Amino acid sequence: WVCAYANNQHQLGADITADPKESAFFKAMQLCEGVVVVLDRGAVVFTRIWCGFEQATAVRHAKLLLDFATVHGGMAHLLTERFAYENEGRQRKAARERGFPLELMQKGYTLDITKAEASREKDKRHILNGIDGKDLEAEPDLASSIFNRINVALRSRLAEAGILRSAEAGRLDTAV
Repeated sequence: WVCAYANNQHQLGADITADPKESAFFKAMQLCEGVVVVLDRGAVVFTRIWCGFEQATAVRHAKLLLDFATVHGGMAHLLTERFAYENEGRQRKAARERGFPLELMQKGYTLDITKAEASREKDKRHILNGIDGKDLEAEPDLASSIFNRINVALRSRLAEAGILRSAEAGRLDTAV
């Protein structure tokens, strides 16, 4: 899944529909096996509503894998939901994920899809209501249990890898 290819980057307004589930973005995701969330140094994807929609879609649809990638110290690092390749094994997976920056995982522990930002406020309203199955134009119910379930699912994916890293770093108190 590569978001940049789902929408015409020169005419985003034409591809962004009022209902996010009618967008080319969402339809393309339905044809994918998984999502790779690419994190920058600031983990901005945890604060943007369209990124939140992508991640929420992945955790709500069991068929979509959700992996995280970043570059740190000049090297690529990857957290995978499952094994990255056949016959990898748990110890190899843990060793491979060991280099993923703990500070990026920790930023994900506090993500809250209801607090994500949007360039257009109506996009945020439409996305939150679309996730919650409500009227797109209504005021979103930020206390809806669906948002809590999504936040917990996303935080858990990061915490699973982070608990080992935190214990090794002697910072277990910051793992969750």
